[in-house]
This record gives sequence, structure tokens and C-alpha cells, in this order.
Amino acid sequence: MPMLEKMVEPEVTVVMPTYQRWSRLGRTLQCALDQTGVELEVLIVSDGEERMPPDLLEPGEDRVRVIYPPEAKGVAHARNLGIQEARGRWVAFLDDDDLWAPDKLSRQLDAARASEASWVFTSALAVDDRMEPVELFRAPKPEGLLPALFEYQRIPAGCSNVLALTDFMREVGGFDESFYQLADWELWIRMAAAGPAACVDDVLVAYVQHSGSMLLTHREWVFDEFNRFLAKVRPLERSAGRKLNIEGYVFWVAGRLEDAGQRGRAIKVSLYAGVRYMDAGVLVNAFRLALGIPRRPVHSEPLPSEAPEWMREFAAS
Repeated sequence: MPMLEKMVEPEVTVVMPTYQRWSRLGRTLQCALDQTGVELEVLIVSDGEERMPPDLLEPGEDRVRVIYPPEAKGVAHARNLGIQEARGRWVAFLDDDDLWAPDKLSRQLDAARASEASWVFTSALAVDDRMEPVELFRAPKPEGLLPALFEYQRIPAGCSNVLALTDFMREVGGFDESFYQLADWELWIRMAAAGPAACVDDVLVAYVQHSGSMLLTHREWVFDEFNRFLAKVRPLERSAGRKLNIEGYVFWVAGRLEDAGQRGRAIKVSLYAGVRYMDAGVLVNAFRLALGIPRRPVHSEPLPSEAPEWMREFAAS
């Protein structure tokens, strides 16, 4: 009688939420399956009714599971289902439009083990669909991370970056499902307060920017969520001795809308926030937008002349 081959337990569970964006998910799934030096499984959590096209998987590929929740409850719920179902000691998150370097997970594991960290992140490069560089985001230093997170969401590329111990994610409670845009930022603050972090300085994540991003397509009033976010983090503000940088968040939202050609929404955001939070700088920004005056460039990391080779390979495909 032939011996049954022992199933290899995954070291990392990759959680990929999607809302039927199968055309984007194909290359993202491939970059997860092409990770080197690590045993993994991929959990695709589909937040819609359509079934995944069968041709997205190679015949015999048994490292991928697809979860179809009985009803769509948003991306935070989808990620929490992945945490709940994960078999790996570590869990990583990957949005269906972003990309990883082939050694991303193995290098994060090395960094986490070296410093006995509960979670780890890397630097990231924002690119367009042609893999042309848009903005470089350096990983923040783990030292002083909690106070830094009150300045703004400093984890480059958000959820597509973080690798964490699965038990740690369960202990901190996962993503708050009442949030949509801000679920990752709110969770990073809780994680920074609960356990040590590590970082890899190199760019190992491609943060793909396009017109289908959540901020540009989600029509709920963004400050309904932000005001609930402010209320929830207030106790942690007191313990950290820091205040959340409201002005910085408002300028970020208005800037993203302005860059996407949604100047009317950017003006509305700035007027509301300037009055609601009594911020003169934000009100001035509303008038600048109304008059069509270009905003001053802000200091940012110098862009590389081209994306890393591993990113360019995805553009060619």
C-alpha cells in the first residue's frame, strides 16, 4: 500500500481580499505563489457573488483556498475571515492589485526572528499600472513607532506590507469591521501599542495606484468614518501622550482627490474639515483649490529612475 505524502504545514498564510477584480488579481496571486524560501498558503476571500475564474490557477495548484462569505461585509471582514482561517504561524496581507518582490516574505521572516518582533513591514514604491514610479515610501523605524503613527498612516502600502504572527493578530482583535478606509491605520496603532515591530529598509512592495482605489470609488462621506476613528483612538492618544495629526490626514485626502481630478470633492473635504476641526490651514487650502492655484510640492524621497526589475517583469506580463 503506497505511503501517503505528509502535507506540509504552511509557515505563512497570505490573505487576499477581493471584490470580483479577477483581472487584477491574477498577477497579484502569481507574485504570492512565487515567493521563495517559505512554505505558504493563499486564502482568497471573495467579497462578492461571482466565482473565481478557474483559469487563474495552474492545474494541481493546491496552495490556494477561496472563501466565499455568505454576504459581503467589506474588506475588514474579509481580512478577519482570513486571520480566522489561517493555518500558518504567520499571516500576511496582500490587496488584489499590489505586488511583492519574490523574497519579500522570507526577508520579513528573517527580520522578525532576528529581533523577536511580532510584526514586520518594509519600504514600498507607489507605481502606476505600467510600473512607472510615482512615490517612494521608506519604512519607519520600529523605535518610536506608536507616537509616529499618530502623525499619519506610516506603514507603506498599508495592508499589502504587513506580516504578523497569527496569534498576535488574533489577540489584538484583528481589523475593526466598522471601518472601511481607516481599518488598517487603526489596527497598526493597536499593534504598535501591543507588540514589538521590525522593518526591512529595502523596497519589497509595489503599491499600485489606479482609478479604482478605495478612496476614489467609495462614496460614503469620509469624515463620518474619520470622526469615529478619532473617538476610538482617544484613549491610546492619552497613553502615548500624542494627538492625532488631523490636518495631515485632511491634506492627504484632499491631495489624493485633487490628483485624481476630483477638485469639487477636494474643496468640499477641505471646507468641512476646516470648520469642523477649526483649522485655518485647511480652509486656506479650500480657497486655493477653488481658485485653481497649484499646490506647493512637498518634500518626498527621491524617486528611482525606474522600478526594480521584479516590478518591471509584471509590467511586461
